[in-house]
Amino acid sequence: MVLLTIAQAVFGVVRFFIDGQKSGPFTFAFGTVGLFLAAVLYVIAMYGLTVREKLAIRLPKLKQLTFVVLLTTPLVVVVSEIGACLLEICRRVGIPDWIMAPQDLINVIDAVRQYNPWLAAAGFVVFGGIMPGLGEELFFRGFVGRGLLARWGIVGGILLTSLLFAAMHVFLVQAAAAFLLGLLLHAVYLWTRSLIAPIVLHAVYNSQVFLASEMTRNTAHDLAADDHVPPVLALLSVIAAIGLVYLLYRSRVRWVRTDGADWSPGFPTAETPLAQAETQLVGSRLGAGPVAVVAVVYLLFIADLVWEIVR
Repeated sequence: MVLLTIAQAVFGVVRFFIDGQKSGPFTFAFGTVGLFLAAVLYVIAMYGLTVREKLAIRLPKLKQLTFVVLLTTPLVVVVSEIGACLLEICRRVGIPDWIMAPQDLINVIDAVRQYNPWLAAAGFVVFGGIMPGLGEELFFRGFVGRGLLARWGIVGGILLTSLLFAAMHVFLVQAAAAFLLGLLLHAVYLWTRSLIAPIVLHAVYNSQVFLASEMTRNTAHDLAADDHVPPVLALLSVIAAIGLVYLLYRSRVRWVRTDGADWSPGFPTAETPLAQAETQLVGSRLGAGPVAVVAVVYLLFIADLVWEIVR
């Protein structure tokens, strides 16, 4: 964490000389690229040629990747409603807005919107979705989380990693959302035995959040508003998200030795065995019933979401 702070400080100084005190598009892009480069340097320095195996940088099973992508949309709605509830509670007790919402980020988003909508959307996807997804997952789920799980076990390690992930987001509402997302991202990482899965979840989730604000062309005030999600849509999003998380859990995989015993380096991890280890990846059967039920709920959620957007 100290190394990450130093790296971010260096990038901040460079950004200041180029972009000045204003929060502009360069700030938005340079910060996320800087985090990504720092994370890459850390994991290469730590693991060298074994980084791919140590952090499980491999594609998950297709069905798991499908569940991950589908999960992002109801997750955005659920987190949006949680954020709205937190904003409402904080304002009622008199907590200032600058503690709850990142005004600098909001200013950056407003500045990016001055460009062509397609160019702005591409910038949000690349620098708001893909770069944070890569950098933050490499660092927190791979680098920090791997060590904390080895030292404190699954429950303690995931909690500590998620708390550090939340602390990096600083502002109250963002930090609360980051903590909840951190828990889910690490669970997905362990269930799929693939770092690609949480990277995709993180990147697509972030991209949808930014693109939703770009489509509505909201102002800075609107982005910090405590508007609630319609009750039926909120309920369907919760059920759909829970259903997809359940399917991800049911489809979890593990590495098994030729003698039938589970392979492990001696601590909880998503690590991939080295090529010379005689192991195979074994998954669990889902069954048609749970998939069909979740599919129906998800279609109802999408239908209601489209209805609310059109209306």
